Amino acid sequence: MAEETKENKMELMMYQLVIVIVIGFLIALAAGFFAGKAVGFSGGVDAVKTEIPDYCTVNKQGSDVNVKCNELGLTLEEVCAITSPALRSKVRVVSIGGKSS
Repeated sequence: MAEETKENKMELMMYQLVIVIVIGFLIALAAGFFAGKAVGFSGGVDAVKTEIPDYCTVNKQGSDVNVKCNELGLTLEEVCAITSPALRSKVRVVSIGGKSS
């Protein structure tokens, strides 16, 4: 008596393989998107809480933030008027600024 063995073969057609790969790609893309939203810094400048001293002013226009600080409360002309020429020759004023385009 010959026993008949039945083999169960798992075969994928090419379109089935493509569908499995595309679905896997979409799931990985969605998982990365939601993980990035949860972990990433998506709030921008508005999400940052800062303490601004009384002698500083902040001007925000769109994505540009301009901060000016004057701890002495004097203008540059007033500082030059009250200091001696020897002190003015030793003191350098540094202006840090930039404009992003």
